[in-house]
Parts: sequence; structure tokens; C-alpha cells
Amino acid sequence: MVWSASLAKSCSASFCVDASQKVNGDSNWVSVPYHSYAQTASTVVYNCWLGPIPFICDIYFEQQQAWYPFGVPTVAAGNVPVKSYVYGTSWWTGKASWSYSLGGSIAGDNTRYLTGRAYADTHTGSGVYYNHSGTGHGHQVDDIYYQQVVVP
Repeated sequence: MVWSASLAKSCSASFCVDASQKVNGDSNWVSVPYHSYAQTASTVVYNCWLGPIPFICDIYFEQQQAWYPFGVPTVAAGNVPVKSYVYGTSWWTGKASWSYSLGGSIAGDNTRYLTGRAYADTHTGSGVYYNHSGTGHGHQVDDIYYQQVVVP
């Protein structure tokens, strides 16, 4: 078991992570009316310890918001550098998305959070869309959180 000084967290491996996400304050299905905003708040907590010793590990943080029907999101809050979301293909849905990503190294405990805000009407249509936050795959600390967003 790994021991974390500040979070007193136990993990089954030396490196662990918890990811959570809310859209408009809710972590369930969220309906976003046209001509309104979807505010996606993502938090990822990283723990990198080798027993009681902080261990340096590479981390990756990402938040993806549905492209259809949202306009490009803006950073509304967070402790990550303010930069633009980029258009691309979501690696886990294969669909168009707005993506924010950040890499780096940490030792011990670290929390990254980001709130992105996107306007719903740039791309018309209705259906279920997926927002995502987490770390992706292939990093020392990996976790993912999915959010379904319904646009009426």
C-alpha cells in the first residue's frame, strides 16, 4: 500500500489518481438548452509516492468538450495555464471535440482543476454528447471520467 502524507490516501499501486467532473453543477445527465452555456468543471487529484517518500512522476491532464453543438470553450477558472481549447477528434469517442491538455511532472500530491465554458448553438442539432476529463492512457497515473450532455 502507498501512503500519502497530505491526503492520507491508500492506493493499490504506487501511483494513483482520482478524476471527477460536473457540467452545470451536476455529475449526471445534464440538459443544456440552446443559447445557453455548458460549464464543465474537471478536477484530477494525483498521488505519486514510493511508500512515505514523494516520487517524481509524469502526469497528463485533459478536458474534452463536445464540438457539436458547442462553440469553442473558454477557460472560466482553474489552476492550469490559460490557453485555448483546440479542435480535434476525441480519442475515446472518435467524434469531434474541443480539447484542453496539459502535461508535466509532480512529486507527492497535486490537484489540477479546470472549468471550461462553451456556448450551445454554434453547431445546430440535438442528441447526446459526451464531455470528458481525466488523464488519458499511457501515463504513470491514469484515470478518466465521462459526462453525458443532452442538448434539447
